Amino acid sequence: MRRAAWRIGLVAAAALSLTGSAAAQEPPATAPPMALGGDAVVLLPMGDFAKVTGAGIGAMARFEYGLDPTWSLTARAGFIYHTSKESAFRTTELPVLAGAKMFFEPVATGWYAAAEAGAVQITFHSKASGILNLPGQPAGQDLSASEWELGATLGAGYTTGPIDARAGVFFASLDEMSKSASLMAGLGYTFTTF
Repeated sequence: MRRAAWRIGLVAAAALSLTGSAAAQEPPATAPPMALGGDAVVLLPMGDFAKVTGAGIGAMARFEYGLDPTWSLTARAGFIYHTSKESAFRTTELPVLAGAKMFFEPVATGWYAAAEAGAVQITFHSKASGILNLPGQPAGQDLSASEWELGATLGAGYTTGPIDARAGVFFASLDEMSKSASLMAGLGYTFTTF
């Protein structure tokens, strides 16, 4: 009888310890939900691009679709306005990008690397000043020239809660990388997840 009670107690203790350790384990990570947000961005042109245009500021709408806790597909579109080095000349960009985000830990928060590619409309505006004119611009006439290019971003960032901070390189044109490269920093906010 004592032996049976001892065995029952041993089996009960083992069952309780297994239940306790199972309860103490964290739940398995799940894929992050879809998210909508916005990013404020600042660009500092590099190389040849810095010779003709100044710093850029802009805003981008952001959509993310979580594939699993480590990977997300991304889409961003927005408007960037560059300050002018010459009062008669300015540049704007309209990027429409798609890409991916890879988190270094399988929890869809913390440090990540990101890459995006897509269409970028680059517009050059020149006021009639006689000092700096676009090719083919008649004297005394304002002129604007736009072209669509294949652009890309490469960067890294950190996400915590609804806040997303990112830094990297933005190429407005992959055909002319040295003439269109900018350092890009952004601070974003995720408005909703679903």
